[in-house]
Amino acid sequence: MISTPICDMLGIRYPIFQGGMAWISDGKLAGAVSEAGGLGIISAMNANAEYLREQIKIARELTDKPFGVNIMLMSPFADEVAKVVAEEKVAVVTTGAGNPSKYMKDWLAAGIKVIPVVASVSMARLMQRVGACAVIAEGGESGGHIGETTTMALVPQVTSAVTIPVIAAGGIGDGRGVAAAFMLGAVGVQLGTRFLVAKECGVHQNYKNKVLKANDIATMSTGKRLGHPVRSIKNPYTKEYFKLEYSNISDEELEAYGRGSLYRAAVEGDEKTGCFLAGQIAGAGQSAGTTADHGYFVPVLFRHGGPYFAVAVVPVCHKALQTTDAHRVALNAPHALTLALALLGAHPAADCRQRAALADDLIGGLKVALCHLGDKIRNVNLHRAAGDTGLVLAVQAAQRLVHGCLRIVAGGYL
Repeated sequence: MISTPICDMLGIRYPIFQGGMAWISDGKLAGAVSEAGGLGIISAMNANAEYLREQIKIARELTDKPFGVNIMLMSPFADEVAKVVAEEKVAVVTTGAGNPSKYMKDWLAAGIKVIPVVASVSMARLMQRVGACAVIAEGGESGGHIGETTTMALVPQVTSAVTIPVIAAGGIGDGRGVAAAFMLGAVGVQLGTRFLVAKECGVHQNYKNKVLKANDIATMSTGKRLGHPVRSIKNPYTKEYFKLEYSNISDEELEAYGRGSLYRAAVEGDEKTGCFLAGQIAGAGQSAGTTADHGYFVPVLFRHGGPYFAVAVVPVCHKALQTTDAHRVALNAPHALTLALALLGAHPAADCRQRAALADDLIGGLKVALCHLGDKIRNVNLHRAAGDTGLVLAVQAAQRLVHGCLRIVAGGYL
């Protein structure tokens, strides 16, 4: 079984969070994800304390494993749901759309692990100062409320700026995305759009169909004028909203037009006036499955001190999510012996060339030696290495590599 710092911290099996999605992430979905080994998260959205208590009860009936609650701090019920999570002693609280500082004292006193969603380095630093145990760095590829910076740019900057664990979110939907997140320095991932099509997700079937039919340009962002941009799947509603946003309509009228649109999509399945929030990864061709059906796996190497790494296999998605051919990696490919990709996470201040020599049989217990090679021309300090970043090697076995031994050298200026 794999272990990253976030797994140990939260008592979960896999470093995979299910995002808190309003009108979607209920106790049933959160309970299923946690029972399968990830971290299920209930969305408190704009609901009151009574609703949240009921969803917590449902999740606890489904699992005895840790789960979390996402609190949208712009909610008119934020104060009362903040008290509920403390009273119920929920294992984890994630927050969004605001600063949770005023609730931190009560949450920490209740033993809650607080993991805010951040869209900037400055917010990540602030959250570390007020006592967050980790942060979720969410890029603009995600669905729902979004920031300006992409996941690829945001995550490495956040991991460099804070010492607490960083979870990557936004645009992640399969093993390749998980591997990339580890390379950027994250110790876990949060997925939202991917879980929309799980059988345990109670969102309206029309919503699932929208996600399943989406292509790479199926989403758009709206709401910048009001200061709270969101990403959703294009439909008559989003196109009309976009037009109104750049018209002479007042801000109050624009807000009124958008009110209730997510409910109409998620609960009623209204394809004309509903807002179908989803990330850009919706275009990856997802297929419905269960959270417990781990058909495909990503072999992952995690460092446990020193230059050597331990091998583990991580389920990251339903098998239907992955399609493979002769030129692409096949997750859990039978009898595949070695590695196709070695991803190195390094501290940005480590101005040196690093190489990972990968050899021998993965199944037989691979040892990876990390060598730091100085560039004499650039007068590089050989000892300024990436050791303090929780270096992660994420690897996928390739179908073509059936016999023998592959040696891969992954190098580059960092």
